[in-house]
Amino acid sequence: MRPRDKRALIAGGAVALLAILGTRVVPAAWRSVWEGRAEAQRGAEVLARLRLEVGRAAVLEDSGAKIRAKVVALAPKILAGSGPAEALAALTGRVTAAAAAQRVRLERTSPLEDSTGLAGLRRVALRVAVTGDSRGTLNFIGALAQGPVVLSTDGLSMVASNASASSDVAEALQTEFTVRGWYQPRERGR
Repeated sequence: MRPRDKRALIAGGAVALLAILGTRVVPAAWRSVWEGRAEAQRGAEVLARLRLEVGRAAVLEDSGAKIRAKVVALAPKILAGSGPAEALAALTGRVTAAAAAQRVRLERTSPLEDSTGLAGLRRVALRVAVTGDSRGTLNFIGALAQGPVVLSTDGLSMVASNASASSDVAEALQTEFTVRGWYQPRERGR
């Protein structure tokens, strides 16, 4: 091989090598560097957010203590019991006592599913059906609302069972509604 051919072969190899480097290796390396810089930027943003959250931890801890204090202050206004069955029994007992005091007949009570929870409290619900005169029925509902435990009612339905009877017979109202109350579940491990 002549020296001129040798130089041409080396120059051609160098050009081919530079072409491969210019079209394959350099762009891949550039992309890798660019993606690394973008990943580092995202990491720095996450780190800044985490530092901000850690800085707010003391404020959140104080807020948690305030919420716990408010829940403790609610204790006399929530149902007794630390589980849904106990709270439902307490709710049924309150409804039964109010019905007896107002001289309305408690036809049935049916527990309802209620998965609502708020600030460490859970809610139970009971569908109630009673029969009584208008005064007794209204006093019964009022007694539930005025009790020491906070109860809410909804879905009220009243039907006069003997509306066409003579005026000498007291009108009987068949009333159905849902009554709901809150309780504080026992924490696990206690």
